[in-house]
Amino acid sequence: MLDELFIALNLAANAGNPAHLPDVISVREARGEYLFYAAADKAHGIDELSPGKINANTLKVSFTVDVSFEADTRRVAMAEIADVNSRLAQGEQYDRYREEVEMEGPGSFLDAFDSRVVLLPIESGENWASWIYGSQHNPSQSASFNVWYQAVNGERTMSINAYSISDDYTLEEIMEHWQGLVDKYSDMPMQVFSGAPRD
Repeated sequence: MLDELFIALNLAANAGNPAHLPDVISVREARGEYLFYAAADKAHGIDELSPGKINANTLKVSFTVDVSFEADTRRVAMAEIADVNSRLAQGEQYDRYREEVEMEGPGSFLDAFDSRVVLLPIESGENWASWIYGSQHNPSQSASFNVWYQAVNGERTMSINAYSISDDYTLEEIMEHWQGLVDKYSDMPMQVFSGAPRD
C-alpha cells in the first residue's frame, strides 16, 4: 500500500539547501524549520490547490524528516527523550508487544492496550530516542499513531516522523518505511543553514 506515496521532497542527508515547511506542506503548524523529506498517500495527501505540495489536513499517512534550530523545539525534544529513557528503564517498550500489534492499524493498535493514549519506547540514548505514540483523544475522531525518531545535536533538533490515521496501513508497513528514513538520515551531518534562528 505504501508504494502509493506521493513524495514531495527527497533530499540527501548532506543537502546544503533544505526546503521550508510552506514550500512543501500546506495547512500544518510549523514543527521544524527545514525539511529534508516529505511524503503522503496519493489518494488523500496531495494539495488540490497546489499539486506539488502535501495537504496536512486531508492525508491518511505521512512521513517527514525535519530539522529545527529553535530553542523551544530543543527543550521539548529533550523532555520527550528523557520520558522515553524513563519508560525504557521501567521495562515498558515496543518489543514486548511487537507480535500482538505490528499487523494492526491505529484503531486496533489502541484497542490492544484498551487505552486512548499509548507510548511505547523503541530505543534511546542520551540525546536521542525513538518511540511509538498512539492516541484517540476524542472518540468521534479517528485513532492515530506516530512513530518518532528524535535527536538533539548541540543547537539542532532532528525529527523523523511517520504518522497515520488510517487502518488501511499497518504499524509494520509504517515502521518499514520510517526505518528506511532513520537509516538514511539519523547520521545527518551537523549544519546550520542560512537564516536559521538561534534563540
